[in-house]
Amino acid sequence: MPIISFLIGLLAAVINIPTFYLGSEPRDEQPLTVSEMPAVEASLPVEERPVLDFSVPAFTKKIDDVITDAGKEARFDARIHAVPEPKVEWYHGPQKILDKGRFVHVDAVKEDLFTLIIENTEPGDAGHYKCVASNEAGETSCEAQLTVKGKQTAPETPDEHETSFVKGSCFE
Repeated sequence: MPIISFLIGLLAAVINIPTFYLGSEPRDEQPLTVSEMPAVEASLPVEERPVLDFSVPAFTKKIDDVITDAGKEARFDARIHAVPEPKVEWYHGPQKILDKGRFVHVDAVKEDLFTLIIENTEPGDAGHYKCVASNEAGETSCEAQLTVKGKQTAPETPDEHETSFVKGSCFE
């Protein structure tokens, strides 16, 4: 309890109470000033807790509609700020897009930049795309449309069942 007595004494000196008693015995009837108080080091236990900063993901740049030719690359770029960093998922219609094959996810977390790249687009890639960002604080999403123009052309190869005949030729 000496700490409590000290704190009471300090408070009494600050608000200028004329008489101060430390412990149960009166010292003297003269007012005690702060400079006359005995030096007591107070160390109160302080519970250390990490400061947790949370923010719901927020788009600082939403994905834009993309128009591309079949066989070309399509790219959706989103800038998303969140603390802690967001988990970003991509969808084509209701189907989740995995980071494999022609579909590449690029996450530049330090720059808050999240990208979906579709390589060698096909007509079937056209449609509705959604970017979903989530963390412990919440979730948000944005959407865009991909339009793929033209047909993807395959390299020309002769039909294996097609035969050419030249009239008047003789093969031995």
